[in-house]
Amino acid sequence: MPAPPPLMGQHTEEVLKSYGLQMGSGRIKMNLKIGIDIGNVLTQRDTDIRPFGEDYLNVSAYEGAFEAVEKLVEWFGGENVFLVSKCSLRNQEISKAWLVHKDFFTITGVPPENLYFCEKRHQKRGIVEEHQLNYFVDDRWSVLRHLDDLDSIKELYLFNPFPAEKSQFESEYKGNKIIVVESWPQIIGDIDRKR
Repeated sequence: MPAPPPLMGQHTEEVLKSYGLQMGSGRIKMNLKIGIDIGNVLTQRDTDIRPFGEDYLNVSAYEGAFEAVEKLVEWFGGENVFLVSKCSLRNQEISKAWLVHKDFFTITGVPPENLYFCEKRHQKRGIVEEHQLNYFVDDRWSVLRHLDDLDSIKELYLFNPFPAEKSQFESEYKGNKIIVVESWPQIIGDIDRKR
């Protein structure tokens, strides 16, 4: 932990922020951070359009996703909301174009510099560790299994997983940090109760 900043001449909020804390409802609380996958979490899965095909800009946002992310930005601050996606270099450019086309950053308040990519699922762990994320939303058990033992993690959300992923999760997982959810309102409700 860094040496405490001098209190003389500084505002209380600045001092708290330097320790990852903030004032809220008359009490001091920790700044929380969340990571969110893009494919099948922000983008709609059930579509006739191939997510990385010619019509990729026409892929719909997942129902309630942008509104939920906007709420997370309101609660956590835009600087504490991260997009973390695994995809090839080509698909990274497609994902960026989709986010810009849908006006995601303007609508939600997530800063574009909080967009991170990796090429393998297990590499999301390094991004989560680097930013000390507390929550993470992904549709893959094969991602969340690499995050469960991190000290910073409070909750992981397995979002509307494919049947094979859900079955594998149910047969393998013995912990208590991962919650299976089917919609964004479930995630928002759970975080609201716990924050």
